[in-house]
Amino acid sequence: MKWAGGGHGRVGDTGPEVENIRRGLRAPRLTRELRILKAFDADLDDWRTLDPAEIARRFHNVTDPEGRSLLGTAIFTGTAQASMKGSYFAPSFQCPGMEEVDCHHLVRPISCLYAPEKVPPHGAMQPTSQGFSLTCAGRCSALDACARLTHSASTRQVAMVRFTGIRDARNLSIRYGHPREDQLFLRTTYFKGFENMEMDINSRREDAIDHGCIVYTSGVGILRGSLDEGALWFREPPKIDVLWVGLPARPHLAEQEQYAEEQDRRQVSNTINRVFSWAATHGCDCLVLQPACLGFHQLQHPGMDFADIIHNVAHQYSRYIPEVCVASDYPAHFESGWWDDFSAAVLNGRPHVEARLRVPPLGIPPRLAPKKEPAHLLEQTRNLSLTAPPLRSALPTQRWPTNTARSWSTPRSGARSWSTPRSGGRFRNSYM
Repeated sequence: MKWAGGGHGRVGDTGPEVENIRRGLRAPRLTRELRILKAFDADLDDWRTLDPAEIARRFHNVTDPEGRSLLGTAIFTGTAQASMKGSYFAPSFQCPGMEEVDCHHLVRPISCLYAPEKVPPHGAMQPTSQGFSLTCAGRCSALDACARLTHSASTRQVAMVRFTGIRDARNLSIRYGHPREDQLFLRTTYFKGFENMEMDINSRREDAIDHGCIVYTSGVGILRGSLDEGALWFREPPKIDVLWVGLPARPHLAEQEQYAEEQDRRQVSNTINRVFSWAATHGCDCLVLQPACLGFHQLQHPGMDFADIIHNVAHQYSRYIPEVCVASDYPAHFESGWWDDFSAAVLNGRPHVEARLRVPPLGIPPRLAPKKEPAHLLEQTRNLSLTAPPLRSALPTQRWPTNTARSWSTPRSGARSWSTPRSGGRFRNSYM
């Protein structure tokens, strides 16, 4: 059996103490995940030691949903074991210069709830003297942008915004089946805060998000790096805050990437405004957002309007949050030049909307026959009378049969008979 643990040897070590720690890695919380991972590697118990090269290879080459879900489960299980044991091996267990990193101080994030009607107290936001910076990081995940900004000399506290859909069933549980979209659960200790969230906020998670609340989680540790590089472990794990907020999943869209309803645009603008205000209240001087567009987390918002809202709100809070970054590594955001237009709108505001004159469809009138002169109608009637067959009576004509004698009776006399001319002679009457 392969195992590695803090304060013990590498693969192949045995003994009662090693067995006790190995049983500790098989926590009841991870029973389902460990059973699924038998299809990945039946001999591996400590998923903190999974080879980064294998993670990178599968992340780039495996495309089927089942295989990607299995990879996500393996990464999540290693992160969960590190959080439960309070340590991991950086940058990887296979590295000759690896060292054990203590992460006990990051294993219990705390969450609080802000209702839509609640506003920060007066004077809670403190202005800063730093210059304002608004940037876009293409092909870079939000967590990678947070890690880079955390190590910046001018940054004290970094917060990341997590957008999900309102009334989305995936808000009910921890998600790690999609390695790219679910990186917040795969690479950080956010899952511990998620599990204890209802106890912290004294409300159901889905109800809070559906009613427009903001769930602010502090002290989330980023334990692992980019999945493109194999999810290497950080020697000095950054700590960030996460603001979770819900948006309408599929608002009505108009042409030129606009909201069809002004109410939808106003709702999104108010939500992002509240996110900035509470981040500034908590002392964050850097905020990282992601585009809620093109199906990211099943969100379909118009790119130009969404970017314009970020641009306006970021400048509105420039005195309190001096650095704002919009980051994404979602593949659909980099097709057909969409990211270039979106990032330009974030930095400079959306371009002027071209007013297009809407012309109603032309109604085709019915075909009208030209009016004819009386002389022409008379001539047409004459022509038809010459060519038409003779008219016959609609009533059937009664014809008497030939060579047939008939008889009848009068009231005063008896029967009479008569004959037709064809029978010879004239009519004859006979009285009986």
